[in-house]
Amino acid sequence: MASKLGQISKLKGSENYQGWAIMAKAHLLREGLHEAIANPENTQDRIQEKSLADIILMCEYGTANHIQACKTGFEAWKILKDLYNSDGFTSKYLLLQKFYQTRQADFESVEAYVSTLKSILDNLAAQDLQMPEMANIAWLLQNLKPEFGPFVAQVTQSLRVNPTAYTWESLTANLLDEAKRLEVSGSQNSIQYIKNWKKKKAPAMYCKYCHLHSHNEDSCAFLHPEKAPKGWKNYSNPKAVTKVQKKPQKTLKHARDKREERITAIMAASTSTSAASSDSGDIQLKDAPQPTEPDSDSDSDIELVDVPLATSLDKALEF
Repeated sequence: MASKLGQISKLKGSENYQGWAIMAKAHLLREGLHEAIANPENTQDRIQEKSLADIILMCEYGTANHIQACKTGFEAWKILKDLYNSDGFTSKYLLLQKFYQTRQADFESVEAYVSTLKSILDNLAAQDLQMPEMANIAWLLQNLKPEFGPFVAQVTQSLRVNPTAYTWESLTANLLDEAKRLEVSGSQNSIQYIKNWKKKKAPAMYCKYCHLHSHNEDSCAFLHPEKAPKGWKNYSNPKAVTKVQKKPQKTLKHARDKREERITAIMAASTSTSAASSDSGDIQLKDAPQPTEPDSDSDSDIELVDVPLATSLDKALEF
């Protein structure tokens, strides 16, 4: 019994009472308990008890509270019908409002969209409000997505020629087939697009004149100066590359080279000094200060001494 009842959605309230009532009647009929609500006076107490139990199990906890004190299935059925099957103006108005606010864009699939419209129409019919079938078909087609445009055009053309060409059942069946076809076609188009995108390569850009990959010969600024951007300088040789001039770096000299330079300088100075003082035979240093008389206050006398050439060379070699 539990597995059979598990296939039926439980009663939540007025929002799903119409569909629940259809499923509940079918269940009671299959179990041989339909007489409990159809002809309660001629049913056995055992059948009434079993129908009551099944009705309670097909309700959610909140709705089951309204019938927990009932003794028969007929009594529970009547209470639920009076509570949730309102046939007044407010109930009809809300159903009509829901019907005219239903659009395919609000659903994940066409099947859910069609099922919702059908459920609303069944609830209206249960309250003795039968909508014209042509109005139902027109509203169904009007709220389809743009990809169903060819299908809508075909249906309207058929209805223009023959107003009875489609019924609600035949139209919804064709609509579901069209939705499946579009789904398969869309998948194939997506796969083909991906394949084409992978095969597609960006066109190679290369200028044979300046050997650059940023443009072609048609847009080369060297060949077509009028197409050159602002601030561009036209060099005579397009392959010329501006070289950055580097500052010369100072080379470090070896200690031996420095020593040789000092020796050469001393030898040159000595040669010039010897030529200047060849008459006296004394060697004086170039630019040496003239000797002055010592001050009377100094404690020691300063004497000029000739500096031999060998001593100067020895000192130069010390570095």
